[in-house]
Amino acid sequence: MQTKRRTRWPTDPGAWIGVGMVVAVLLLAWGAPWLAPHDPTKQQLVDAFGTASAVYPLGTDHLGRDLLSRLLFGARNTL
Repeated sequence: MQTKRRTRWPTDPGAWIGVGMVVAVLLLAWGAPWLAPHDPTKQQLVDAFGTASAVYPLGTDHLGRDLLSRLLFGARNTL
């Protein structure tokens, strides 16, 4: 007699949270050209090391590039 193998996938909330996070990253990476507020490669040395603000939600790096835009476009390369 064979035993029935049960999976916890449909009822495990941790699994659904993980699937939701992966789907969110995929959608953000796919929509990067439309979601990114600035050009990820454009340098503005005047804004270097900027903190989070309304213009740059995650701030800027040492060359004044927008970190949010760079993260969105970087996710495309990673995936």
